[in-house]
Amino acid sequence: MTQPAKIDITTLVEALRATVTTPTRVEENKAMLERYGRVFSPSHLPHLTADEFKSFLLYKNNKHWWAIHRHGNLITKDMPKLREALGILLDEAQPIRHRLDTLFPKNGPSMIKWLGPAVSTPILLVSQPERYGVLNRRTVSALKLTSLWPEGAGSGFAQRYSAVNSVLTDLARRYNLALLELDEVLGKAEDVTVGTEAMPAGGADEIPKVGTSACRDFFLSWGEINAFFHLILDMVGYIEGTVAIMRQSLIDTTTDEQDRDRLRSEEDAWEGPAARLRKRQQFLFEIILVRHVENYLNYLSGLLFDIFTQRPETLKSSEKIALDQVLSHDNMDDLIRTIAQTKVDSLSHQSFYDLVAYFGEHFGLALFPQGQVALLAEAVQTRNISVHTRCIINERYVKRTGAPELLIGTKRDLSMEDLAGLVPLLADGVRKLDGQARKKLKLRGTRFDVEKLLDASVSSASI
Repeated sequence: MTQPAKIDITTLVEALRATVTTPTRVEENKAMLERYGRVFSPSHLPHLTADEFKSFLLYKNNKHWWAIHRHGNLITKDMPKLREALGILLDEAQPIRHRLDTLFPKNGPSMIKWLGPAVSTPILLVSQPERYGVLNRRTVSALKLTSLWPEGAGSGFAQRYSAVNSVLTDLARRYNLALLELDEVLGKAEDVTVGTEAMPAGGADEIPKVGTSACRDFFLSWGEINAFFHLILDMVGYIEGTVAIMRQSLIDTTTDEQDRDRLRSEEDAWEGPAARLRKRQQFLFEIILVRHVENYLNYLSGLLFDIFTQRPETLKSSEKIALDQVLSHDNMDDLIRTIAQTKVDSLSHQSFYDLVAYFGEHFGLALFPQGQVALLAEAVQTRNISVHTRCIINERYVKRTGAPELLIGTKRDLSMEDLAGLVPLLADGVRKLDGQARKKLKLRGTRFDVEKLLDASVSSASI
């Protein structure tokens, strides 16, 4: 007995069809499939390198699957064994169930640890884009939400994938979508029910390789904030998907019809982590927004420090500083950093427009194009009311954003759209401003690799 769908599959597909089939997206998909179709081709497998394999795991390259790179180093630790495993996985002379049973035996360890469904099925897709779909926790969640999860999926991975892949290929034919496009549609189904969409890469592919130390620190923190946000969503989705599989397994294996009906009733009444996150998403969104705005303001402070120390003549000002404040610092660098931080703090608490004017008048630098300043000004004020009034709109917010006075006393509700608009804008703004400042003010730049810095940061952290 099939349960009523929480999301209608036709409604979901038609709502997202335009998004997943734009000319740009089609070209991205084509380029990605061509690139990694060659990488995982039978003729190239004997020569496959660890770097080639790990490059596929990065979202910036595969364009579809977040966070599958986490165990890349462990998967590629034994390359001869990995090549052997991939040879089995991609051997079209053998039935898919036989291949998967070999790699992922039902009652034994996998041939390659960490080469699970979330990694192996995307490889199947890029090797044979018209035959194989992806099975990961988002697929499970989407098929459950649309009541399309096959009841006879079984407990072994090989049997489960075969059943799910039949559903996926049928859906792709029915809605005239490529399996890669269908995967993107299903990947967003869970976000629809959570009330969010996964935060976009936000210009991650355009992170500069050269910049000021302030720029380097900004992008390191920017990546850490986004990684934390996705970790929360991934954990929620993983728990939701795992429980869904366990509940469905109980329903599939019970022989008592009353027990089956009871389990289905309990499933409908169960409030999972996704539903609980929906109720508390405001709190999460405030944390992420505040951290991103603080990170941006810290960048401006760091940039001012670089300007003041490398161009001392810019420190000339009619402003006065108390002697005891000067004497409280051990060296000139500490004093200059305090001056820079104080300047940014005071200006940001007045108005973001004051920060824009200060950088423009003193250094000839444009923080953002004129048409984007209002959005940043509102984000800074939202950060202020989140910190000081629990996100309740006050007179200062209204005065500095131009919002209607009738909103005073109401909550500034945040949505994923707020973050999706702000996060990439901050990254793009810093990238352009930093280049502008280095060129105009002749500031020193250093080479850096944010991905390596993030990996080092994560590996050195301890709980």
